[in-house]
Amino acid sequence: MYQIIIGDDDQSFLKEAAVETAALMEHNGIRQGIDYELLTFNEPQRLIDYLHQNKDACQLLMLDVEFGSKNGLAIMKELREQELKCSLIYLTNYRDYVYDCFDTQPLYYMLKPIDWQKLGDVILKNYHEHYQGSKLNLKLSGKHVMLAYDDIYALEATSHKVCIWLKDSQLAWNGTLSAIEQHLPSHLFCRCHNSFLVNLTHIQELDRKEIKMDNGARFPVSKRLYATALRQYFAYLKN
Repeated sequence: MYQIIIGDDDQSFLKEAAVETAALMEHNGIRQGIDYELLTFNEPQRLIDYLHQNKDACQLLMLDVEFGSKNGLAIMKELREQELKCSLIYLTNYRDYVYDCFDTQPLYYMLKPIDWQKLGDVILKNYHEHYQGSKLNLKLSGKHVMLAYDDIYALEATSHKVCIWLKDSQLAWNGTLSAIEQHLPSHLFCRCHNSFLVNLTHIQELDRKEIKMDNGARFPVSKRLYATALRQYFAYLKN
């Protein structure tokens, strides 16, 4: 899930930024709780503690330069040294820091009052470039649905449909397995059987007859495709 974090000690601005960001995402069909998550922090230490523990969860951080008793640039310098890799946008009243922020690798430096349309363009571009590319766009029951690759365990060809196996449920897509295979990254998905594609990231065991997934599901392996599936799995583990 694409996680957005906003850090600002001004409660009024923090609320406005959250409302504007949520409205932008909803307007573009990006659903809160499904496609993205939005967190806000008005105390710098709470934000720092969260990112120390969840540095891989955040995709976009929007941060005030003067954040309570702390300097946002100093916060980010420390977090970057600890390999925080999320995209960063500074939202600030202070023009003077613009030349000092480059070491923290910001995506954008924006002065308040915020041009929400411009900020929206930056957020959407970041979302499409760095997150949407890790999802499969399908039309299910007349609606466009984005499925994160990591949420897909396997895909099974059935009569004129493809069953999409998720962790605890299944979805049905009108189409062929070959058609959907063209839109899946080959380094993450392999065909282990004429009727099955499996997600390599969720394989727990693989032998000549079947694959066991980390949720307990089992899928068949054909004699013809065993060697290919094994080779792809070893390549995935190596990388």
